[in-house]
Amino acid sequence: MVDHTRALSFGAAANDYDRFRPSYPEEAVRWALDGLDDGARVVDLAAGTGILTRVVRTIGHQVLPVEPDPGMRAQLDLTTPGLTAQAGSAESMPLPDASADAVLVGQAYHWFDKETAHAEIARVLRPGGTFAPIWNIRDQQAAGWMVELTRIADLRDNAPDLLAQVGPAVNRPTWCGPPPAR
Repeated sequence: MVDHTRALSFGAAANDYDRFRPSYPEEAVRWALDGLDDGARVVDLAAGTGILTRVVRTIGHQVLPVEPDPGMRAQLDLTTPGLTAQAGSAESMPLPDASADAVLVGQAYHWFDKETAHAEIARVLRPGGTFAPIWNIRDQQAAGWMVELTRIADLRDNAPDLLAQVGPAVNRPTWCGPPPAR
């Protein structure tokens, strides 16, 4: 069972969330959207403050952000001029059938009611469309400071659980680099 109360609790700190959460590597997003024509319609599902939305937009696709939390939508609207996030969820998107070439999800897939969300994603995608959940995962093998941060903050690496929820993947590329400059 998904705890939607917790899933909707981020809006109160939307400004900080947008300021401190890392972006997504453009190469990873390009890889996920490989084969789509320029200007394809891409839904950023559970778009939050628009961190992934801005990457999709930068690489030239039309992005349709959908977000259930009003505080997160307000932050997205503020930081991403020219776009308005739509109120909606993975289980109920305010979009027509077969209206999207791709649906991306950044960091939020674990909040979804999978059975209902998968049916809704399939409804919104055009035939042959792309669905790609994307995560930033702490690389505790390559960066000693990350191991220490994880220990201090008592962060748990739930990446294996998240990847198991998605199911088998043909390829799981990884991109490593320094933390984003702020």
